[in-house]
Amino acid sequence: MGAGAMSENFTHRLSLRLLETAGWAKSCSRAIRRITVGLAAVIALGHMPNAAHAQVSAPQAGQAAKPAGPPWSSRCSAAARGGPLECQMEQRAVVTETGRLLILLTIRVPAETRKPVLAIQAPNSIYLPAGVTIDIDGDQKAKLEFQMCDGNGCYAAAPIADDLKQAMFKGLKMNVAFQNLNKREFKVPMSLSSFTDVYNSIQ
Repeated sequence: MGAGAMSENFTHRLSLRLLETAGWAKSCSRAIRRITVGLAAVIALGHMPNAAHAQVSAPQAGQAAKPAGPPWSSRCSAAARGGPLECQMEQRAVVTETGRLLILLTIRVPAETRKPVLAIQAPNSIYLPAGVTIDIDGDQKAKLEFQMCDGNGCYAAAPIADDLKQAMFKGLKMNVAFQNLNKREFKVPMSLSSFTDVYNSIQ
């Protein structure tokens, strides 16, 4: 074989090798892009809230509730600078075994009316038609209907009548009762200690 033929054959083989290398590089590039997109999707899914995990379920049999810190806390804020203050006070009860929120009581005093409104957040997985009932040391019973639910729980609210408010001033505890999906009642006692002082501070 002459030198020219050998050179041409070598150049042909080199060109084929370069083409193979280029094809391999493209395949790697496509694979890397697929891996990158896949990782991005996994990361995005990892940061998306999972509604099933976010739900707060009703307590199981044998689980107890406890107050989360001091009985009542309060805060005030205004919708606009220099505007009237709207204040509220709240108390939380958590499941002793897990520390998760069980009941959230909120008493809000709207700036427009200055009439107190009681709001209750209860767990998911409850029997909604039963609503939520409250009493003060076994008396002054009242029922609130659930108005909506989301991933954090179910919500009921109603204005506080004067006789109920007076009972709360004098009482020791407010019992909050609801039913789970098996229609078993759970009663959670919420302390009324320091209620009068905190309420007067936001009124």
